[in-house]
Amino acid sequence: MISKKKLFIGMTMMLVLIFFITYYLSDKYITNKNFKYNAVEASEINKNNKLSDNTKIYLFSGNKKEKELTIAELKKELNIDGNLTKGELSKALSDKGYVLELNPDGEMTYKKDISKSVKPNKYYIGEKDGFLAIYKTDKDGILLIENNEDVYSNNKKVDNLREIDKNKIKNFEFEYDSKEDAEENLSEFLS
Repeated sequence: MISKKKLFIGMTMMLVLIFFITYYLSDKYITNKNFKYNAVEASEINKNNKLSDNTKIYLFSGNKKEKELTIAELKKELNIDGNLTKGELSKALSDKGYVLELNPDGEMTYKKDISKSVKPNKYYIGEKDGFLAIYKTDKDGILLIENNEDVYSNNKKVDNLREIDKNKIKNFEFEYDSKEDAEENLSEFLS
């Protein structure tokens, strides 16, 4: 009888010991897993809410990715010295028409809203079906093509231009007060 009691107590102790060991190990595993995800956020934003120079920034125009930069590269491009906060970065990029869309895992995605980057009653050089085109904005800032001759489908494609010019054209950065000014500048791209 004593051996059965000792066996029962020994087995119970063994099960309790196994339970505590598995509980301890699984708790360590879960804590470590959460630490990895939180470490990215903590390392990217320090105590003063300053962004780390290693933070990735993605700039989109519509659904097309324009650039993939780090904060350090973006600061050089925008001529900004010192550290940036999330708010300062958003303000600097909002001046260029970008809005913060996502902020997952220490990466920031900004998307350009083309309707906010164009002004009413102006002319723009843009892209239509892969070709250069002259757009006019109405009083509400909506881009329109006045007639079919404003799409230069018999000439050079936008993809054949320099990368810098392609991005400016796709983002409607070439702005003019008159159609004649737009046509004059467009002729430089066509030659």
